[in-house]
Amino acid sequence: MLISVKHLDLWRGDRCLLKDVNFTVNKGEVVAIIGANGAGKSTLLASLSGDLPIKNGEISICGMELSQWTNLELARLRAVMRQSPRLDLPFTVEEVVLMGRSPHFKSHESKRDLEISHLALKMTDLEGFAQRLYTQLSGGEQRRVQLARTLAQVWSEALIDPSIQTDKESKLLLLDEPTANLDIEAQHRFMSCAQQFAKVGGGVLCVLHDMNLAAQYATRVIVLGHQQILADAPPKVSLTPELIKQAFQVNARCIINDEFDFPLIVTQPLTNPFEVNYG
Repeated sequence: MLISVKHLDLWRGDRCLLKDVNFTVNKGEVVAIIGANGAGKSTLLASLSGDLPIKNGEISICGMELSQWTNLELARLRAVMRQSPRLDLPFTVEEVVLMGRSPHFKSHESKRDLEISHLALKMTDLEGFAQRLYTQLSGGEQRRVQLARTLAQVWSEALIDPSIQTDKESKLLLLDEPTANLDIEAQHRFMSCAQQFAKVGGGVLCVLHDMNLAAQYATRVIVLGHQQILADAPPKVSLTPELIKQAFQVNARCIINDEFDFPLIVTQPLTNPFEVNYG
């Protein structure tokens, strides 16, 4: 078990966001978290990454309480991609991706660290970008560089060659809205990378806004709403019209097509926002 969360309460200031949260993330899983704005998705991810202290409950990573890991140990075990990573200094793309390797440096980057950085760029379709300035890239390209940095941090040889035996110590990706500002092709490439990471022995916990991406790529979908977990199950079970309405206050149709092994979701508002009642 890579992540275990038991009886976790999450607060923002004096407001309780989530009560008595319980779930796990296992090796080989892509677990998506969805919910309306303010439901506590990013706060939950910040707690799991160790960036936000918890008051009540327990978080364990690979069988050991989160508080017992050192920062360096955690950095070698799990990589975090935050919602809006900001970097204004004129680093090259190669230098940004190498930042992900820094927990593995002995004194400075090695030839192997450079090789891994370039393999991560290849995996995210950024070959030829190594010497470009990060600040001169588009927003979508910057997101892909951040994914390459994240993958480089917890790199497994099996990502390039699945026939290679996976690492004895499984690793984690924690991704906060990773597909924001990406075009459709890049969104699918991004989620395919996350899926491949899980297939070769890792685990992924990913906050998403797009329910169709969650349906297509997630092993399980956790639906947050009303200060609790409304569902934690495979997409066909979690993503139902009733649960979507409860979490997002919208009507939904979940279409099952024989061509796909996941539901296709169409939503519309409960009422027409442009209707005006003049009495």
